[in-house]
Amino acid sequence: MDQTAASLSGLPSMDEVWNWHEQLAEMGPRYTGSPSHACFIEWLKEQFSAVPRFQLRTDPLTFHRWLAQDWSLFINQDATVGASGPVPVTYYYPFSGTTGPKGITCKLVDLGMYTPGWSTPALPSRSLS
Repeated sequence: MDQTAASLSGLPSMDEVWNWHEQLAEMGPRYTGSPSHACFIEWLKEQFSAVPRFQLRTDPLTFHRWLAQDWSLFINQDATVGASGPVPVTYYYPFSGTTGPKGITCKLVDLGMYTPGWSTPALPSRSLS
């Protein structure tokens, strides 16, 4: 067996790696300290332990993060400005902590259009001819 073949011995196939990717996606969000994160760590240990001649060492750190059970946003405004009511929320920040039963009331400020500080340059277009 040549050196290249020997160095690839025991590595997963492309199909196995894709299967791992699908398993990872099924675990859902893996916020630090969450049950999904703990499941992901155990899964990684299993995968690395299966690699021949690979020695896995771990340094466990305990971190418990608050995860929301429910979240919402309600806009309460003067009728001359517009209708009050609930606003769809697509995400919450999981390390923000809990809010009391009365919620938070404050002025909502429109910061305008967001322009990222960086961008990925577009690749030059290629002719298909």
